[in-house]
Amino acid sequence: MRALDPWPGAFFEYEGALIRVLAATTRSETPGNPPGTVLDEDLAIACGSGVLQPLRLQRPGRAALELPEFLRGYPILPGTILPCPAIG
Repeated sequence: MRALDPWPGAFFEYEGALIRVLAATTRSETPGNPPGTVLDEDLAIACGSGVLQPLRLQRPGRAALELPEFLRGYPILPGTILPCPAIG
């Protein structure tokens, strides 16, 4: 994530919106799910190797929010598969 900051940034697509990941941490566990799968209610996301845990997110045209506030207004359910958008 730090390699992509500030440009081009880290994003995922959900319901047609590009959600920007402004801060995150990683976990070294092996999820056993396809990359991009939301693993729990705290938006842990399976990666090719390990798990990404977003901490601060931003919807287009909105203020950046810490994860709990973001999920209160914009829940993303476990089992959802988040595609990685092509940023051009």
